[in-house]
Amino acid sequence: MPEKKESGIALVTALFILIVIMMLGAVFTMMMASETNTSVRETQSTKALYLADAGLQYAQYSLGKTTDWSSLDGKFSTMDLGDGSFSIHYYQIPNYMAVSSWGYIYDSTLGYSIIRHIAAQFSK
Repeated sequence: MPEKKESGIALVTALFILIVIMMLGAVFTMMMASETNTSVRETQSTKALYLADAGLQYAQYSLGKTTDWSSLDGKFSTMDLGDGSFSIHYYQIPNYMAVSSWGYIYDSTLGYSIIRHIAAQFSK
């Protein structure tokens, strides 16, 4: 019996399917990495917001300790709190005190800072 010549279509089909599966795996891996980075940034942004809020609470505490708010006018202070820090700045305006607070998180592995800002007004 004469032997049939094989065209190799099964090999070509198998290689094509393997390449498609590998491409899908690469896409899913890139999507996972992107989602992980987004999640980390969102967590750090929330921490920075909480630090800014801590700064406002500290400012409110400081304003409650003194009766002479003019002594705080223009004052700028910073406090380091482990993962990040906050900075507060007091501005006295007639009849109230305006306070700005910034929360800072620095990520050395990714090489960027996240800064969140909150402002409030306090009256006597």
